[in-house]
Amino acid sequence: RMLCYCDFLWKEMKSCRVGGAESMQLPFDCPMDHVLDTPRFFENSLGVPIREPSFFSSTRVPSNVSANIARATLPSRPLDDVGLRAALAAHEGAAILELDQVIDRFCGFADAAEHAAFVLETERMLSYQRVPFCTVEGSDNAPLYSRCCEPWHPGEKFFPCVQGFDKPAPLPLCSTSAS
Repeated sequence: RMLCYCDFLWKEMKSCRVGGAESMQLPFDCPMDHVLDTPRFFENSLGVPIREPSFFSSTRVPSNVSANIARATLPSRPLDDVGLRAALAAHEGAAILELDQVIDRFCGFADAAEHAAFVLETERMLSYQRVPFCTVEGSDNAPLYSRCCEPWHPGEKFFPCVQGFDKPAPLPLCSTSAS
């Protein structure tokens, strides 16, 4: 589940809302394509299938899968794939793993080639330079017909923009005792 704190449209927005939606509640459940280039997920080179966020709550998922959940706590230090497998070995038979914390818990793969492929693919999938978020705020009272991101002509007012999402932050460093 992703939450959006700003709506998205190719035109200017005020208070992160499209004109006419000033009373819209923020944050809201964010459509995946607001923040991610979704076709890239289905074209990933790692062969990892993609499922919708509600997949496990679907009635079509067999109960031997949806009811076979293991909740696990990871160590507070970053682990590579070998360390994660060891830390989660007690839950090997679970169909679904629910982790209490994932941020800064994975530091990559022990195999250098696998690690390089993972970093390359995640950067490709998670970097998203797209039609910018265009905001009224910061426009110095630009008229509503003004252009987003840059003026039509030098000296004219325009709506400032935020250009999407840069590549993800690097993984934390693995400690020698992590695996």
